[in-house]
Amino acid sequence: PSPTQKYQDLSKYILDKKSSTSVTIQSAVVDLIPVLATFDQSIEVHTTHGQSPFVKTSLEDSVNFLKGCVKKSSQPIITSSSLLSLGSLCMILGSSIPKQMLGDIVDVIFSRFEGDKEEGPGREAALEALGMVVQADIGQKYADKLSGLVQNLFTGRLSQTLIKTLGVICNASRQAKALIQTFLFNECDEIIR
Repeated sequence: PSPTQKYQDLSKYILDKKSSTSVTIQSAVVDLIPVLATFDQSIEVHTTHGQSPFVKTSLEDSVNFLKGCVKKSSQPIITSSSLLSLGSLCMILGSSIPKQMLGDIVDVIFSRFEGDKEEGPGREAALEALGMVVQADIGQKYADKLSGLVQNLFTGRLSQTLIKTLGVICNASRQAKALIQTFLFNECDEIIR
């Protein structure tokens, strides 16, 4: 078999394990999805439609699986890993991800900051994933939504991950940068009082 066929067989084998009831196996599948996408990028053989084998055969199934894990998993490790894997896919594949699917990924990540979700499973991972989406330069399409999200980012505790993500957002959006600076100033003002 060709390298592309071997790759597709390996991808299918790994993704077939996603329905396992074992947390360890599910976690491994979640962690391997970005690896499959990365490995796929090194294969020089592409289909006639310009899509890599991973994008053509495994992306939709992988994204749906990861979104389901974020929304439904009772295991914090699975939720966190799934968020990070979604962010990694954005970094690896960027504009190869269809627009609607990308919107769904962004919505899942952004939803982790809506309402009263101060802390809880996956907040730090969601911050990292948000930073990855913005760094992948696909967050520009969601700049308005990003600015609206800034206030919700400050509902949790100030952490290194939050500060790093805020820096990434500041570099990507002037509008969000002004909001972030205002919130940080207010936070510092509260501490000093």
